[in-house]
Amino acid sequence: MRYRFALLFFIFMLLVGIANSQSVLAEFEVPTGKISNIQSYIMRDTILLSVDTSDPKFQTDIKRFYLVGPDGNSKQFNTTLIGNSPLCGISRYDNDHYLYYLSGKRKNLILKAMLHNATDDALKLAEKEIEIGGALIGTWNDNGLFLIVYDKFSNQLKVLRINKMDVQSEKVFDLPFDFSKDYKGLSYIPESRFTSFSQASSKFKIYKIKNELILTVDLTLTELATKSQTTVVIINIESGEQTVKRFADNQLTYFRSFISNNKLYKASVSKNYFLLRIHDLATDSLIGKNDIVRDTTFKEIFVYRRIGADFRISHHKETLYSMMKTSTACLPSVVVTQEDSCNVSVIWGTYFNDKGVYYPGGLLITNPIAGIIDIVATNAIMQMREPPGISRYFYVENNCDRPAEVVENKNVPLRQLIDDYEISLDLKRVFSDYKGYFDYQNGGIGLYQGHRDDKNKLTLIKFDKTSSVTK
Repeated sequence: MRYRFALLFFIFMLLVGIANSQSVLAEFEVPTGKISNIQSYIMRDTILLSVDTSDPKFQTDIKRFYLVGPDGNSKQFNTTLIGNSPLCGISRYDNDHYLYYLSGKRKNLILKAMLHNATDDALKLAEKEIEIGGALIGTWNDNGLFLIVYDKFSNQLKVLRINKMDVQSEKVFDLPFDFSKDYKGLSYIPESRFTSFSQASSKFKIYKIKNELILTVDLTLTELATKSQTTVVIINIESGEQTVKRFADNQLTYFRSFISNNKLYKASVSKNYFLLRIHDLATDSLIGKNDIVRDTTFKEIFVYRRIGADFRISHHKETLYSMMKTSTACLPSVVVTQEDSCNVSVIWGTYFNDKGVYYPGGLLITNPIAGIIDIVATNAIMQMREPPGISRYFYVENNCDRPAEVVENKNVPLRQLIDDYEISLDLKRVFSDYKGYFDYQNGGIGLYQGHRDDKNKLTLIKFDKTSSVTK
């Protein structure tokens, strides 16, 4: 397997042709001064973008909204009604958009709503409000707003379905182990192509996949666990049925897992050895195993490196050899994205936090929102921003034709397409203040701020999967 990977990575050194794969969808000028808490939500083919700004003259927080259509046309409306309260979802009922937002702190988190009339842009606050009753773990929109809430006193997960400002249903699920001391370390993994390496390096994750919530815990002997294993709890949201699976591990090094397409991908890293295992969740069986043993041949094989704090990305500055050598100071990180009905992209690497204290999801505790709501809720709703830290990684592919192996990418996956585009731009010099990503239609959107020629410009770049690869 060692020599197969050496050959794989030499083949992997490709020239990427990016032809008509990205375009500027929209650009906005924001007022001079501090902007923060950029959020995005999708309503069919329309993007709702919200940006918090401040008016230092009047000491007022202004939330600016941009509705962007698929043709790039947009309209804007602003409000001071909700200050800098973070959004957590959006639903449409007849001609009204319900823009849900959060207020309160920790034990007293409150869900509120502002109504936006789609015809005349009139805004008003909903009279009702809803007590969350626990820590907000995640949200999603599907014929209403859904909230995942953890109650540490009862050690239960709750799923609330919100219709306008009424709790239409509440489903409660007991957990098979006490999670009250660890819930603040949860990374919420929604169905998205843009899970960050910071999120993926967390040992506690909760996924929303179709009609299931899947909770995973990766614990090694080096983390004071009594057993080195991955525990997977699968909860059917409709029926309440729970399944607990445990995947024992004999590795003494750190490992982290990721779930995609009913498979558990588990990556282990050490100074001299990288190991990726693939388990079938339905049968609990090990169906694939790939390893890389550090060798001097890897000094010629380059990996991607992201430095989140200043938005730098490179591909020809660090090798796989050096990445493995420094891996003991990092956490393993593996992200898997579904590219089509057969192929998935496996992004295999390490994550190192170089900026001190952080929480899963990549938000520094100094983020303004963290002073308003619990940091767990912050992690749940602020998924888009590039996290701090240093990520080193490479791309391989797993497909239905060869499910037991990861092999050379035949096509450039969406995230690699964005990587290569940003490298071609020399992003550090072009955009300096912000970047983040979200799913849109069959591709994705990159949102950038701080252009060297116009610091107050927000740029939305649409990426389509029309890339080509030439050797």
